[in-house]
Amino acid sequence: MSTTTPQPPAPAAAVVWGAVAVFAAAVVRLPLMFMPGHAGDKGYFVNWAKLFTQRPLEAAYLPGRFQPDHLPPDLIIHWGLASSFLSMGGKSFESTAYSLLLKALPTFTDLVMAVLAYVFLSAVRGRVTGVIGLSLVLLAPPMVLTSSLWGQWDSLAICLLAGTAFCAWRWPRVWGLFLPLSVYAVFIKPPLAVVVLPVIAAEFFRVPPPRRDETAPKGGRGSVVRFLINMTGGGAAGLALVAAVSAPFNVSLIKTPGSLYFLDLVKFAGDKFTFRAMNSPNFWGFLQHPKERVLDTRPLFLDLSASTWGMLMFVAAALLIGIIALARRRAPALDRPWVLGIWGATATTWASTFFLTRVHERYLLPCVVASLLLALLTQSRVAWAAFALAAVASTVCTVSGLLQANRMVMDHGAWIAGCVAYALTGALLLAFPFTKPRIAA
Repeated sequence: MSTTTPQPPAPAAAVVWGAVAVFAAAVVRLPLMFMPGHAGDKGYFVNWAKLFTQRPLEAAYLPGRFQPDHLPPDLIIHWGLASSFLSMGGKSFESTAYSLLLKALPTFTDLVMAVLAYVFLSAVRGRVTGVIGLSLVLLAPPMVLTSSLWGQWDSLAICLLAGTAFCAWRWPRVWGLFLPLSVYAVFIKPPLAVVVLPVIAAEFFRVPPPRRDETAPKGGRGSVVRFLINMTGGGAAGLALVAAVSAPFNVSLIKTPGSLYFLDLVKFAGDKFTFRAMNSPNFWGFLQHPKERVLDTRPLFLDLSASTWGMLMFVAAALLIGIIALARRRAPALDRPWVLGIWGATATTWASTFFLTRVHERYLLPCVVASLLLALLTQSRVAWAAFALAAVASTVCTVSGLLQANRMVMDHGAWIAGCVAYALTGALLLAFPFTKPRIAA
């Protein structure tokens, strides 16, 4: 099979096709933004807006019916939107105008991710791949449904991770300058830590890029000292940023008298819904009907709870992924710029959302985005199949969540199909390092 890269289209053609993709996304997304979305989440967002604009921010976490289960780096953005809405003459947070504002933010971050994907992929794989990446980020059903219909902000945190990766690719010697974006993203959505850690590990163990790849970042592997400087400096700056936005809420990253402890808020958020499956088509979805709410604290096999079994299975899967990464890092499928880290992030994200309990349907979105990037970068049929199956599973469970919010339940057969699709996603991701690349490094 030929390994030559096809000639990219002329810049004007790329611009035209990119504009067509943006127009198509607008046609699809704008009507959805006017639809109700998820009634439960909107109710929380509206009440938080009232809370933040009527009382001091330090009172945000006082016990009550609408006590936020989101963390300060996320709530500070809610406060900014609510305050901006009032300053622009907005009257009611229950209005369609405020609902549109809530949905506009994740929709905009989808657009930012699409542009970043286009620039990166055009540079490393040609403008054809860049336009395909732009189109799929804007039009993939999981992205459209979560951001423009549901109104949830998962894409905001993913966009911050994508921004970090893009800047690290563009300026590889000083990637620590952009690490605060990822730190902030993890403190918005703590489960995203399983995306960041494999990428950092791959950066530490990466090999010099092949010389024939003229688009690869210069500088080779880099020294351990430079890595540690970037890691510690960027991490410290990110923690300082999180501490700064948490201070108005009287939240501290360390235990101090008179302040709320950040990790206590994380525990509160994690313990709010202690169910085995939260509309997520994962391992636990095979054991129950989607409308059931089974506590993950109940004893299961060997008198261990589902929560404990989920953690054990995730740790085992993560160890397997690490072993494969170390054993196959010089194999043709992984021994290429950026692929090892992206594959590790994708596989680990899948493992966490497939085996752990208390996983919401929206938590599949990082796996969908990462598998899409892996497929676009490698053009591997296995990676494309993994992306397609992850997208199907995510779409199924997102639709299920929206139906339940409106007191309807998805057919059990469709639910099981989503679970099977996501299980096959993991099998394909684990098989990827053993495949042969379709294109040259």
